[in-house]
Amino acid sequence: MKILNIALAIIALIVIPLSLLHASWLAGPPQGRLELVAQGGIFQKPGDIDSDTPCPSARISHLQPHNFIANSVVAINFARSRRASKVEVIVRPTADGRLVLFGDAMLDCRTDGEGAVSHHPLEYLEQLDIGYGLTHDGENFALGGRGVGLMPSVATMLDQAGDGGIIYNFADDDPAQADMLVREYELAGEEMGDSVIVTGAPALLRRIGERFPEARLLDVAAAEACFDRYMRIGWIGRVPAECSGGFISVPLDRQWMIWGWPNRFNARMRAADIMPMIVRANNGDATLSGLETFDEISDVPQDFRGMLWLTDIDTMGPSIRS
Repeated sequence: MKILNIALAIIALIVIPLSLLHASWLAGPPQGRLELVAQGGIFQKPGDIDSDTPCPSARISHLQPHNFIANSVVAINFARSRRASKVEVIVRPTADGRLVLFGDAMLDCRTDGEGAVSHHPLEYLEQLDIGYGLTHDGENFALGGRGVGLMPSVATMLDQAGDGGIIYNFADDDPAQADMLVREYELAGEEMGDSVIVTGAPALLRRIGERFPEARLLDVAAAEACFDRYMRIGWIGRVPAECSGGFISVPLDRQWMIWGWPNRFNARMRAADIMPMIVRANNGDATLSGLETFDEISDVPQDFRGMLWLTDIDTMGPSIRS
């Protein structure tokens, strides 16, 4: 009995201080704000298809009650009206050294063009119909003709939508594309705003940092690694030094494991200038997966402050608390 009491006392001496160290309520009211991230703006929802379906990126679940197509200027602007704080856009290079917003490397599936985006000049790409191939059944193409001229250059996007809250997702890892982004801003006569985020390969991000010191650089693999490091050392209240000034990617199904979640965690990240972001999962392949259902949204703590990645800002955005 005496040994048992001693063991319980030792456990209490460990558990009680550890509990107090990570007690969320001791952190005080959360600082910062919730930022909703719309992936691609507002667009037609992708359909459930077999892996061998030709042109999977062109398959949509059904025609939405709008005609918005991902990465177009109208989709960006409307996403903002649906409470998006940030809008992720995919950028690709053209044959003449420009950058356009488009999700696929090839034109054949979703447009009336052919070949790789990077093999054509901007003038050709600007004339294409980006809704041409979108279909829910492979036979009906209701959006054909509605996407003509809607593949914008970055400069056009800056003219028509600005860069407030834009997340540039570079599909390629060529550092030279940082200089292309400089050119787009010069052509638009704009300076990069401090709310801009750039994500892509590490070498490209280093070059972006040199050309655009005001941009925040999101290395997805590093953000996932930051989560793993915090899980290893966060129990003593420490934040990994290598994460400072960056991002930490929190998978929704593992948030219950996090030391000090949510308020103490938020306070620690804020003190280290680390931006928390909730995603559906840490995929391990340098891609970001947004939340897809209302059930997933309901699992996000009321006190969370940081970026919340969403695949459907049109439906989910207005329903999420202010």
